[in-house]
Amino acid sequence: MSAAFGQVDPLGSSNPAKYKLADLPSELVAVELATGKDSFQSLMMMSMSSMDIRGTGETVPKISSEVMFEMMNMVWMSKDQALGNSEFMVGYKLDLPMAKVRTAGKDDLVFRITYIRRSTIISITPREDYSPSALRELAKGPTAPVGTVPQRTATLSNIKQISTAMVIYLADSDDIFPYVQGTPQLFKLLMPYCKNEEIMKTLNPAGGMFRFNMSLAGVNSTEIAEPANTVMFYESEPWADGSRCVSFADTHAKVVNPEEWAKLQPSLNLKLKRVGKPIPPRVAR
Repeated sequence: MSAAFGQVDPLGSSNPAKYKLADLPSELVAVELATGKDSFQSLMMMSMSSMDIRGTGETVPKISSEVMFEMMNMVWMSKDQALGNSEFMVGYKLDLPMAKVRTAGKDDLVFRITYIRRSTIISITPREDYSPSALRELAKGPTAPVGTVPQRTATLSNIKQISTAMVIYLADSDDIFPYVQGTPQLFKLLMPYCKNEEIMKTLNPAGGMFRFNMSLAGVNSTEIAEPANTVMFYESEPWADGSRCVSFADTHAKVVNPEEWAKLQPSLNLKLKRVGKPIPPRVAR
């Protein structure tokens, strides 16, 4: 039996209730909150009913403690609550004893209604990678670490810097992309413009690497019809939520979701005129 969301009296209920992951409406958004030192005084655990929700007894995989610790700092709420200006923000917070963080599984993901005084909030960071639908996928089986906001921010910064190095290279080569035969070879050519090997790495916990769109090798950049929609560099492996960091031929970069990535993939197989001959390989692919 699912909980009847949307019928909450902020001050009217005294019976604590728990809600399973399956009860969380998909339209809720996850936000990571930073609050003032007195914010604990404004946290009030409320309830909408007195029902007791327990696990089904099924065998479920353990969820990594890294993921669980991140979730402890999040609240799931409606977009109206996240963007509103009422005195309190109403949401659903993970209800998990610290002793169970390292052994938690799917059936340990239960939530209580929480009220946070808006005036105590210092910052709100949306976390699309922890949406209710993403959490349900996370709970289906053994999972890789989702990655943190700093990791994704650093990865996006790295791919932007590689793209900037390519722009400088193009200025020195009559706007022609190097006619390389693999991404490692390209990175070796770009090193004088980067001067830092670390920016050529993704911090995605799933692994992978940055790859160059090889259909641009040896191509005059001015011949690209839609540079803003043509991939230049991309992550070879998606993050746990299916997203990737991608940079484009017009040099902008962003995180794209799975649907956006599917639309971009044809740009990895462009048939464009190449200039000159391939550069002999100096490093392995």
